[in-house]
Amino acid sequence: MNLLHIETELEAITKMIWQPHLLDELVRIYDLDEATKTSATLCACVHILGGWNGSVSIECSKQMAEWVSRRMLYIDDDIEDYDWQSVMKELCNVTGGNLKGLLGENCILSTPRALECNNFSFVIPETDEILSLIFSCSDEYMIVRLHEGTIDYSLVDQ
Repeated sequence: MNLLHIETELEAITKMIWQPHLLDELVRIYDLDEATKTSATLCACVHILGGWNGSVSIECSKQMAEWVSRRMLYIDDDIEDYDWQSVMKELCNVTGGNLKGLLGENCILSTPRALECNNFSFVIPETDEILSLIFSCSDEYMIVRLHEGTIDYSLVDQ
């Protein structure tokens, strides 16, 4: 696997998926310290199983998740937990779906999961983070990570 190629593709996939739902440009940044300024974050992950084993996770500020949820679901009122969870799971699933063919043959995706996190600290036990791409939009942040390793299959929906 050519990690530089995967990084380039993951950046393009992320921008393609997220940009239509944001008002300002999604820009890749390289300073993780800037991203940690936000305390409340929302996360989603999907596991990739088959010729390559690992996961894709997306963690963003609560504000960014709410912006995208409002635009995708045409909601003007307050965003409920199930709204942002649905949107984050869908965006993560689409990211994983676009990426899995680059990672290995005969890969399938698990059902995505969404949860609340803090300070951009999301990890997946028993995996190694092999890529971490940080993005900024209107002073809000998002990190897309690629984790490699065998996961606890009991956590994966059948």
